[in-house]
Amino acid sequence: MAFQYDVCIVGAGMTGSAAARWLSTEKGVRVCLLGPLEPTEEELQDPRRTIFGSHYDEARIVSEVCARRRDSTWPVVVRRSIDRFKDLERETGVNFYHEVGCVFKAFADDVTRVHTLLPSHSNTRKLTLEELSELFPYLQSDDSRFHAILEPQKAGYISPRKYILANEIIAKRNGCDVIRDIASEVTRHHDPSLGAYMRVVTQNGGRTITAKRVLLCPGGFVNFERLLPDPLIEVDLTPMTEMAVLIELQEKDARRMAKMPSMLVYLPDSNDHRNSYILPPVKYPDGKYYLKVGHDSDWNRPLYSSREVAEWYRSRTEDNFQAFQSIYLRIYESVTGFRPKSLRSMFCVTTYTPTGQFYCDMVSPTLGLIAAGNGAGAMAADEIGRTGARMILKGAWDSDLPAEEFKIRWKIKKGGKVNSQL
Repeated sequence: MAFQYDVCIVGAGMTGSAAARWLSTEKGVRVCLLGPLEPTEEELQDPRRTIFGSHYDEARIVSEVCARRRDSTWPVVVRRSIDRFKDLERETGVNFYHEVGCVFKAFADDVTRVHTLLPSHSNTRKLTLEELSELFPYLQSDDSRFHAILEPQKAGYISPRKYILANEIIAKRNGCDVIRDIASEVTRHHDPSLGAYMRVVTQNGGRTITAKRVLLCPGGFVNFERLLPDPLIEVDLTPMTEMAVLIELQEKDARRMAKMPSMLVYLPDSNDHRNSYILPPVKYPDGKYYLKVGHDSDWNRPLYSSREVAEWYRSRTEDNFQAFQSIYLRIYESVTGFRPKSLRSMFCVTTYTPTGQFYCDMVSPTLGLIAAGNGAGAMAADEIGRTGARMILKGAWDSDLPAEEFKIRWKIKKGGKVNSQL
């Protein structure tokens, strides 16, 4: 028996595509990346479509300063990821990274706390709101308790769509097969002469893929499909609803605000309605420029099945008008002097863990898992993908990062027990 691949990666989002790129550079390693294309509007509304991604967007914040409000590992993985963006752009010709800088806005004590955590070589600046508005006249606030940190370099935003495209260009160039389908089942098997191997059955094509090892990168869907070896346990994570508002700008406002940095407004109480993230004017595929504003966790709610996830992706603004209005109005806490042409909502899913950290761990000797960005996965995906690629290639942890921070936590379903093969 001959295996088709050394590694099959299930899930072609930001971490999955990054892992595919890294694995494809290993000489003699046969790799495939399995995941569907972004749905068209017709496919989005088709009830037969049950799997979606959270990368259907043109702008996600990247910032080491924003990562500093988390544990000590987050800034490391974020910095390593950001440091590679320009090289990846040069190698592929895909421009996905926009180094417009980032502003971390919080009450003075939190600004001071975060600033003291930054490395000595950091070129960031602490600013009062008056100083911030002198640099960017459209960034203003009526609350004098807020101060800011300006991160002018190695920060800004990336396009998730284009980042994935860049990863796939290199992966394909190096011989990785990209299969546009969905994994419906992942199982472990044994051959008397070759030992353990993995079998992946696809949903639409009905094909079977065999590989020595499988790396799961399925986002919040890991517990909803037959991907894990024991049906009585599940990964301890929570997929949550996420909503953002796109504010279409008039052309003159887009030009005037062209040098606007990304922004994170942070208050310790995640239910405080002033918490928000704001992206500068970004050109979307429809040719229009939008400001994007999102929230912290005050409008999140958990999703418990693939049906609920699908229904959320198919949501409409009118069904969530209270949340839509709350999120939209946050833009005026920080940005002024523009007149919107139109408003529309975006719906996706973010996945959280009890540890607040990515999971990147081996489930069994032949099955690995990366899951849960905890609301900041885009800016760390490259290093996490690299870490997962090294791990699945070796079949064990292979990084200078502390393995215990990324270990999977499990939930035993009612009446279940942990399989001894895990």
